[in-house]
Amino acid sequence: SKATVSVLNCDQHTSATAMIRAFAPLLLAALCAAAPCTHLNKQPAQYVGYTTAPSLPVHPADDVVMETYYNHTAAIAAGAGIFAAQPLHFGKEIKIGGYYGTQAHGSKTKPVSYDWIFSIWDNKRPKSDTCGDHYDAALAPNATWCAHVHSFPLSTNCQRHCNDCGARGWDNSTGTQCKVVSPPQIEEGEGYRTRMHRVNNSVQMTFSNPNPIKYTGSVWRMEAQAIDRYGAAKGGMIEVGTMFFEDVTEGISHFESFHEHITCVPCAEFKESELRRGPFFADGRKVTDLTFTPHAQTQCNLWNVHRDAAKAEILFSSGPGVHPDN
Repeated sequence: SKATVSVLNCDQHTSATAMIRAFAPLLLAALCAAAPCTHLNKQPAQYVGYTTAPSLPVHPADDVVMETYYNHTAAIAAGAGIFAAQPLHFGKEIKIGGYYGTQAHGSKTKPVSYDWIFSIWDNKRPKSDTCGDHYDAALAPNATWCAHVHSFPLSTNCQRHCNDCGARGWDNSTGTQCKVVSPPQIEEGEGYRTRMHRVNNSVQMTFSNPNPIKYTGSVWRMEAQAIDRYGAAKGGMIEVGTMFFEDVTEGISHFESFHEHITCVPCAEFKESELRRGPFFADGRKVTDLTFTPHAQTQCNLWNVHRDAAKAEILFSSGPGVHPDN
């Protein structure tokens, strides 16, 4: 019947009967969760952009703080999770970028666990800029090395590797990732405060990969601490990772918030929400607008991205009973 097809489509905005909506929400969730997870029916990733005064692309920042509060996490399925990330770019003409943030992971036998992550990808140089302008190309570890600017690990919990594919080693690497897998744990409703800041600029450092090459660039660090539901610190800042960015001497020129389900999560599998506050810039600049475009290629409508630019707050929520208000 039409009603049955609508339920199996896992879409709260279909022609499912009022009786099913009123008396069988658990059946709806069960049917949707049982459907194979695809890019069409999974929970979509959500991006929100920030406009600031002064503008980041024109006047990059060198110190920013964010807060993430995990309001509803108890229902996160085992093997799944939530990634609350801040995509960003450093530099203007010569750029490098990636993301940093916190993750929540579900478990069958344990409470939700959390970790912290900081990943930066290498980036192509402008066409007018070549490896030979900076160091001897014969020292490079591979044929494409000179066409890119690179990030280098400076902390013991950071390493060069192939971001998002798991390969290791200089020949396979496409960036650097830092990770803290056992940070101070939090209760539902509490969260983490993160800080991204430049600790040195226009410095020279030598890295061997395997040949020693002297690079010029800047040093950046991510730090994090646990906070209670009111924003009070539950401990000091902990270093997540420190990196050196080759040939990048300007600050943060682009900044976003990103909310993603870890693994393919069917639309109605579980309910969750997290609140993002910030960015709070050390130079005092303010957020003037928040920009959001809903994901176009999805049949899933069980989500909401509520934005308040005046408070610099975004509430991401998804799962059964959640609907867009945009």
